[in-house]
Amino acid sequence: MKLLKPKTFVVFALAGLAGAVLLHTSQNVQHAEERLAGIEREVQKEEEKIRMLRAEWASLNSPARLERLADEFLDLVPPASDQMTGGRVEFFDEPEILDDPEGYQPLTQPVNLGGEAPKPAEKPTPPQQETVQKKEKAFGELIEELGGEP
Repeated sequence: MKLLKPKTFVVFALAGLAGAVLLHTSQNVQHAEERLAGIEREVQKEEEKIRMLRAEWASLNSPARLERLADEFLDLVPPASDQMTGGRVEFFDEPEILDDPEGYQPLTQPVNLGGEAPKPAEKPTPPQQETVQKKEKAFGELIEELGGEP
């Protein structure tokens, strides 16, 4: 009987080991493909659920359905005209008229390129009573121009 040479024995052992590794890898790939197919099926189910939920959401939020439900369950009425303005119509404040347009002087401040900072110019303030009287006079003149009574 012939004995195997050590070199031949090592080659057969390596071939058997390579076959076992190949079989193990093949089995792992098949299991991974099965898991991947299962995950893809789950993704398709979830996408189908999302499509169904979007369709349901669109039907629930349709304007005609919401209007019908509002008419059925809510006692809504259009607002009265006095509710829109609070009972009075005042859109604009009284126009502001300059006290003395010819004598108006803008506030100016000199430019200082160095040294001490200049003091800010003071705005001349007319007495409050004169300002109110001038505004009333200007308002009366405006009414007269428009053809009304002062």
